[in-house]
Amino acid sequence: MGIGKGYPLSTVGMEGVNEMTAQRKVAYKTLLGIEFGDQCLRAALVSRTGDGTQIKKQIQVPLVLDPLAATPELLGQEIRNRLQEAGIRETRCVICLPLKWLLKHCIELPDLGSDDQQSFIHLHAEREFPFSLEDLSISISTFSAPDGKRYVTILAIPLTYVRALEAVCNIAQLRPISITVGVPVPHPLPQDEGVLCVQQREAGIDVTVVGGGGVVTLRWLASENGDGDPHTGDPDDAVLREIRLTLSELPSPVRELIGTIVIQGVEPWRSRFQSALVDWIRPFIPAARIDMAPDPVGSNAPGAWPLYVTLSRILNGQDRLFEFLPAKTGSFQRIVSRMSSRGNLFFGGIGAVVVLVAMLAFLWQHMQLARLESEWGAIKTQVSEIEALQDKVRLFRPWFGDSIPTLNAILTLTEAFPEEGSAWAKAVEIKDGSAISCEGYASGSTELLKVLDRLNQDRRVTQLQVQQVQGRSPTQFRLTLCWAGE
Repeated sequence: MGIGKGYPLSTVGMEGVNEMTAQRKVAYKTLLGIEFGDQCLRAALVSRTGDGTQIKKQIQVPLVLDPLAATPELLGQEIRNRLQEAGIRETRCVICLPLKWLLKHCIELPDLGSDDQQSFIHLHAEREFPFSLEDLSISISTFSAPDGKRYVTILAIPLTYVRALEAVCNIAQLRPISITVGVPVPHPLPQDEGVLCVQQREAGIDVTVVGGGGVVTLRWLASENGDGDPHTGDPDDAVLREIRLTLSELPSPVRELIGTIVIQGVEPWRSRFQSALVDWIRPFIPAARIDMAPDPVGSNAPGAWPLYVTLSRILNGQDRLFEFLPAKTGSFQRIVSRMSSRGNLFFGGIGAVVVLVAMLAFLWQHMQLARLESEWGAIKTQVSEIEALQDKVRLFRPWFGDSIPTLNAILTLTEAFPEEGSAWAKAVEIKDGSAISCEGYASGSTELLKVLDRLNQDRRVTQLQVQQVQGRSPTQFRLTLCWAGE
């Protein structure tokens, strides 16, 4: 039977299932596992030894920020600080998602081809989940019942969550190799037998059922009276009722596979939960054996068991149950995948011809530029001498002209003022040889009007305007005019 394999469905163009791309097996010696709990962060550093795996370091620390609401910059910095305080320097990590973040749906898989099965799964995912397929990262696990029927468990998470976690890891200087689900599945799984796993959490429990070669169901059940409290509190009847409802929803042949119940938690909660659970679910699985083995990762962090199991599977080279991290494909791989059909090959050939023509055009242009640069180098000295002479001509040409428009404009303005000094100019400014601005004083408004009247009588003066007049005796004024010339 064995453990079910998680097959991620591509959410970019829905190009199909690609297990080898998403689950490329790499021999890792050490990995860091990170899991978000209820206002806490769990991390475990696991190394591969000769006969298995071993936890080097593990922490469970409070998390101030909400992983789903905080900005990636602040959350990534907080995680970086927590890891540095614990002395953890490993950068390759595995992110284990809480079950309450996931969307789940289970369907019976008809006898169809691989392409039709994928379309069938896409259809049900689009129908059941409140998101479009382009906005989801989807992974599946298939399992079989003793009667020969095949089923598939579909897990989905909004793609925005995945992108946010990647951004958080980038800020925290971590390299995620997998975003998966921490499932406390024992391995190797006994042949032809199912397992019900109950994992204690801070504010509830995780319920996992495996069997028939895959993951049958996953649920997170919240507790109201402290079911996740590691110290006190009787089992919550509502939680036990939800577990029984979960079992009742399973196909009868799959439910009959369950032969072992694994309860992970700390005392006294685990003993109390065992006795209560037996009374609630015996009608459904009367022959199940309850496993109360102690937690191998230590009683000080019981929630780290799923994290440890997940890291051990990856370090030992086993397939991951689920994978939500988008596959990293290069530009060349994307081009090759898009050119797989005959029609795309035809258009690709046309594109290659266009590129070749463009390259030849650039080559011809380069040759022409090289020829012109050679010709320019031959006449560059003569051109520089001619340009220097032209600059001198432009510089001295006004001194040798027959007309003196600026002096004529100043003369006309000077003759407009009286000789006895009842009106005088303080500053005259000429721009572009035609725009003239004059500031001055007059002993009264009468003398100023006489000046303006003389200027108006000259046809070469246009656009005469008085911009400012202040005071009475003397009167300060500012006027502008345009000199039209001869």
